[in-house]
This record gives sequence, structure tokens and C-alpha cells, in this order.
Amino acid sequence: MSKQNFDTKLAVLENLSQEVIKAPAQPVDVTTQEAENLFIWKRFLLTIYYFFNLIWQQNIFNNSSIRYHF
Repeated sequence: MSKQNFDTKLAVLENLSQEVIKAPAQPVDVTTQEAENLFIWKRFLLTIYYFFNLIWQQNIFNNSSIRYHF
């Protein structure tokens, strides 16, 4: 973001009335921690999914009852 773009947006934000501005329903640090936890769980679950997907693919191709003969 350029300095000029930032100054334009800052002027708009500073002109907002106090009645329009609302406090967050949840503290920002709690929201940030939850986002970090979700990221860690997602990375963990994707690793497990990738591992079991490889095992599943190996079992399907190695133990298939259908054999192709060329």
C-alpha cells in the first residue's frame, strides 16, 4: 500500500463517528490465538491425510482384484 493510498484511507477512517465504531465481540488476542490453533490443526490433519492417502493408493493398486494384462 502506498503512502498516498494509506493517507486517503486514514482520512476516511478518522472521519467516522464514534457511534458507527463497534468494539469487537471477542478480544483480538483470543481471535488471533484461535486462528493460529486452526492453522496448526489444519497442517497436522493435512499431513495425516496425505500419509493415509498414499497408503490407500498403494493398497488399491497392489491388492486390486482386477489385473490388467497387456
